[in-house]
Amino acid sequence: MRKLEISKRIEAVAQLLDHVKKVADIGCDHAYLSIYAVREKKAGSAIAMDVKEGPLRIAAENVVAYGMEDKIETRLSDGGKALLAGECDSAVMAGMGGMLIERILLESLPVFYEMKQIVLQPQSDVEHLREFLYFTGFDIQDEDMVFEDGKYYPMMRMARRVKKKAPARPDKAELLYGKKIYTGKDPVYDDFLQAEKKKYEKAVREIQKGCDDTVNHVKQQVLEECLLVNSEAIKAREAIRQREVSAETVAGNMP
Repeated sequence: MRKLEISKRIEAVAQLLDHVKKVADIGCDHAYLSIYAVREKKAGSAIAMDVKEGPLRIAAENVVAYGMEDKIETRLSDGGKALLAGECDSAVMAGMGGMLIERILLESLPVFYEMKQIVLQPQSDVEHLREFLYFTGFDIQDEDMVFEDGKYYPMMRMARRVKKKAPARPDKAELLYGKKIYTGKDPVYDDFLQAEKKKYEKAVREIQKGCDDTVNHVKQQVLEECLLVNSEAIKAREAIRQREVSAETVAGNMP
């Protein structure tokens, strides 16, 4: 059997799957995520789906090469349109833009509402996607982030909201960076916040060099608001570290 080599982001997406019987890998490309998830017992079986025949043909070849043909089916599908309600208890959408993920969810919303979990790894429009999930009746249950090949990859596991009353609307920091920035040790999040800060600061400097017009004033205002949220998030992370240091100091001084 061929040795399976996968990227850190594929591994991290699969690790977010929790006790899955059958996962729909939507936009599977060459099915490496499906193969890894089944091999590592993160999912019992999978349907690897893609809108393009070429990648799906390679996916089918990979499934055979890795000895997974009894566990993984390949299926031509535009998003989740070829997926039947109740056919899979979970889904994964990784390596695509946030707006495309939104379209796929909306086009097959009844199917996704029945699933116990959906793992997303958006490449763009993450803030917009988080807000979309909130208003569409989904709750984000867990999040993670990896850094690979010079890029940060956020990912989240979500499911349909079970409570009738919606939780408080996420604040700007949560929409931009997710809930996990407020909890626990994770140096990737700290590095990501610093990278975002540099990005916004550079964008502000570039605007200030340009024309002094209304459009640039509005852009600068938006960027400065993002910088303010970024600063608050960085302070929140520093507060977490201070609490952890204090707790470790207290524990170390105990008899």
